[in-house]
Amino acid sequence: ANALPQPRKVEKGKSQLLESSTEETAAGPSKDASEEGCAQRCCLCIRKELLLYLTLLGVVLGILFGALLRLLSPTATALKVVGLPGNLFLRSLKMLVLPLVGGSIVG
Repeated sequence: ANALPQPRKVEKGKSQLLESSTEETAAGPSKDASEEGCAQRCCLCIRKELLLYLTLLGVVLGILFGALLRLLSPTATALKVVGLPGNLFLRSLKMLVLPLVGGSIVG
């Protein structure tokens, strides 16, 4: 019954990190504690700032997608189809923002 080392919670400021004990098991030595701590800090940071990373990923994918489409020299119909969601989004933003700005100026 070789049991793996159980993680323990360590308080660091307001966030909690999980740190594995560095005991060796019969199966072999465990990873270096600094490597595990770094990986856990990275995972915690990614989970904490997930929206930021997903937004950056969307920007990069949008740039790549746009560059690929430009290389394919699309037709006018294809440009209208691809541009429709963007136009709808910008118009909905205008519908939301313009009344707020106008109300702020009057008020």
